[in-house]
Amino acid sequence: MASSRRQNRSQKGNLQLTDDELIRRCLDNRHDAYRVLVERYWSMVYSVVRRITNSHDDAVDVTQEAFVRAYEHLSDFTRDSKFSTWLLRVATNYALDQKRRQRARQRLQVHVPVSGYAPPTDEPAISREAESRLSEILRTLTHHQRLCIVLKVVHDMSTSEVAGILGCSEGTVRVHLHQARKTLRDRWDGWRS
Repeated sequence: MASSRRQNRSQKGNLQLTDDELIRRCLDNRHDAYRVLVERYWSMVYSVVRRITNSHDDAVDVTQEAFVRAYEHLSDFTRDSKFSTWLLRVATNYALDQKRRQRARQRLQVHVPVSGYAPPTDEPAISREAESRLSEILRTLTHHQRLCIVLKVVHDMSTSEVAGILGCSEGTVRVHLHQARKTLRDRWDGWRS
């Protein structure tokens, strides 16, 4: 009983810590600190990865693996950028690698249509038609254009943060954003950004 109260106090204390303080604790083998980082950034990482994988199940798998890889390489985090930027870079690199591998496997396999597929019910309850149309248009963008739009518009990140995640210059991010916005404006009347 006393140990569970101590654990609860410890968890509440961890929630108040900055990312850098949590990372220091992780590096000191205090694993409860990493749990806080996972809880803090899970939905953001999942959201970005979901746009790459186009699949809920794949996005969950990639997000989990990205957090594992980030933990394994936490000592490599140099703090030149925010932890969230570094984490998203780890996640997007892994997701893009998985997407490339999946395409290579698909070229070798015979395609069999899956009937009766229904999207998971835990997804947002926006107009299915609007969501479907947006997803269709987003699939026409390049990976980098799609990621730039999602990171900049959905997650409200700065151009420099997006550049850090994608490993490119801010000018390149601006070009991707311009091309993505133009495509969205041309193909979807509802696009306003």
